[in-house]
Amino acid sequence: GYGRNRMGWEASLQFSYESYENTNTQPGSTTTSDSTEIPFYLKFGHTFANSVYVGAAYHNSSFTGTGSSDVDTSLVGATVGYRGMNWYIDASYFFMGELEQGNFVYTKSSGMQVDVGYRAWLTDSFAIAPILSWRSLTHDDLELNGNPIDEELERTEIRPYLGLVAVF
Repeated sequence: GYGRNRMGWEASLQFSYESYENTNTQPGSTTTSDSTEIPFYLKFGHTFANSVYVGAAYHNSSFTGTGSSDVDTSLVGATVGYRGMNWYIDASYFFMGELEQGNFVYTKSSGMQVDVGYRAWLTDSFAIAPILSWRSLTHDDLELNGNPIDEELERTEIRPYLGLVAVF
């Protein structure tokens, strides 16, 4: 039946979408701007007989807003998790990455992410999964036009994702 605990290889894509409108009102003027953010994760790994999952993770996020520079983030890391029949939990450590916004580039990004999800099996090898993620990142080693600046950016968030999972 569907949802059985499976050993073997797993590939997954989890993504989210956020769109909002900002309104700034000052005496005599009102301005509005639109923003969108589309983050996604690719994970590839193996689930062993003891239900432990070990794999690699890649994250990319693109933020676009009117009146501001685009922000692009990319991260690479390792994931360890546990797979139940449907429920699962993953902990990822991102050890390499960068955040770029216009002429500003944080060349050293790292941090943790924890995902809790529920895989709803559509076939023996394909599922969709609502996921709740907690992520904490530190972006360091800022450069402006190639010149180093002593600044660090920390960001922590909780965000829902939708996942597509294939096991083989």
